[in-house]
Amino acid sequence: MGNATGTAIRDTLRKPDAGKPVIALPDRFDIDGPGVLTKSGWQYAFDAIFLAVVCGCMFFYKLGTVGLFDGAGAGYAESAREMVETGNYVLPQLNFQIVFAKPILSYWLISAAYHVFGVNEFAAHFWSATAATLLVASTYIVVRHLAGRNAGLFASLILATAPLMVLFGRLSCLDVVFCATLGFALSALVIGVFLGRKIWLIPGYAALGLSVLANGPIGLSMFVVTGGIYLLCARHKKAQVRELLKDAHLEWGLPILAIVCVPWFAFASVVTNGLWTKMFFAPESWCNFASSTNYVRAFSAIGWGFAPWILFMPNALKLAFSNHAEHLDQPQRRGLLFFASFVVAVMLLLPFAQSQTSGYILALLAPSSVLIGVLLSQWASRTSVHFTPAVWRNFCLFLAVVAPLGALAGGVAIHFLFKNVPAMITGFGLAGCVAFWVGMTLQYGLLRSERVGGCVATVVYTFVVCTALFVPVAFNIGYSCLQQDLYALTTEVKQRGGQVVLYKSFAPSVMFYLERPVDCVFDSQLMSKDELTKQPTYVLARAKAADNLRSLFPGQIHQLDQRGDWRLLLASHIHVARPAQSSTMPAMRTFDNQIISPFCAGTAPAQTKFHRWM
Repeated sequence: MGNATGTAIRDTLRKPDAGKPVIALPDRFDIDGPGVLTKSGWQYAFDAIFLAVVCGCMFFYKLGTVGLFDGAGAGYAESAREMVETGNYVLPQLNFQIVFAKPILSYWLISAAYHVFGVNEFAAHFWSATAATLLVASTYIVVRHLAGRNAGLFASLILATAPLMVLFGRLSCLDVVFCATLGFALSALVIGVFLGRKIWLIPGYAALGLSVLANGPIGLSMFVVTGGIYLLCARHKKAQVRELLKDAHLEWGLPILAIVCVPWFAFASVVTNGLWTKMFFAPESWCNFASSTNYVRAFSAIGWGFAPWILFMPNALKLAFSNHAEHLDQPQRRGLLFFASFVVAVMLLLPFAQSQTSGYILALLAPSSVLIGVLLSQWASRTSVHFTPAVWRNFCLFLAVVAPLGALAGGVAIHFLFKNVPAMITGFGLAGCVAFWVGMTLQYGLLRSERVGGCVATVVYTFVVCTALFVPVAFNIGYSCLQQDLYALTTEVKQRGGQVVLYKSFAPSVMFYLERPVDCVFDSQLMSKDELTKQPTYVLARAKAADNLRSLFPGQIHQLDQRGDWRLLLASHIHVARPAQSSTMPAMRTFDNQIISPFCAGTAPAQTKFHRWM
């Protein structure tokens, strides 16, 4: 089928029919069957280059110049480093102790990056940035099949500029890998099932298997709930449901999924006599769902993590569930409805999850971007501003009003409050303020002149430019405020040697930079006087905890250095016992009569199998 067929379809849709509304398709859309575009390949090449540049600025630019942030990112980076050092590529470990929180995929990816780039910050963050880029690409592809090129660009750029995606795309966090594999699986299954491209089902089921290998079966649960919501909203007859299941090809899709993820789970179970599988699928998974949910934290993360596009989610969901999206045929509308069902499914699972920000809210970004990208492309096709919803007009007015004030306040803050920031980073921040001012002023002028399409495009591309400029500024300032002091003290400890203790803190970045085990003590009773102990013990603690420790051991603990809120202490004749089960510290686990907890230092190998590359 070619352009002639697409023209014939448009003519048919434009032809009046008794009792039915006329659907007017703009001439710029060339339709060749469900989701098939007849535009030449150069458009794909141009869009691919453009999105590659955008993702390079968002996720890769100065990726290795900022150190590790403590939390999930530093923990995964250190686990992969220990995997390389010990040569144990079977089970994940942290602080040289086996951990049961996540499967193996992301640890494999980061350790592979260490072999290529060396053990450094860039390698630790590389696969998060790559996974975010692949998720942006898959979002563009599926939305272009669903609603055309403009919608594909809008959706992919919205995803690339979402604050939560930018944040986790530049950290060593395996949740981005999980969301990327899950998002690609969702896109591939929509293209394969609803748009008739069966070949996409093969990589779709493989990606779904990789999502299980990255974060366990929660992705499968999301798909099951999504399918139930979709069938409830689509109101298919039994024959249509059977046809839908037939098009999904579960008879060979599920074996592909199992081939990808089952072998490692089986092997991990064998080498630990069933303990790893038991711990992961029982205590770990149950704790994630049985713990109390912080609703304020969860929904505030949704708000700032998808700002400002979250404002249009009600309209986007209404468009998808109403099944009346303009310029889309029935298969495309059903694909859009499936994305909306996925968003609702994740929102229903959210109250039962403990780790809302990292795993579940991040999974909302790609399908939400699909819905909002299609919505904005619909609004951009309006011929008059009066045909756009009030929420868009008020949004544009608000941006035009706050643009000069925000740009001025941001410029003053960057220039005067952050004087220690490098000059180039300061320049990026000031350029971002100017770009925001110019872009928001221009978009409102276009809206006033009834050029709605230009207004929508200006808003989207202005956020792209401003985000790209502000990203290095935000990460540089954030690292200086949150991690720079601890990194400086860690470097000093590394030069001294000796036993290292983190008191009432858990900071995997210290383990990463010291390249050796570190005891994390949360109970002062585990520390006692021992005149026979000759080895010096260096303690890293925050100011309040350090003062408390010095009061407990007067004359035996001396402060060597301080940076910001962190203190470096020298403990003389102090014995540090290995932690045991206690109500004042995280729960411990046992394996072969050994303490298994990342808070307790394990045993590092006598000779490392991989040396740090400077």
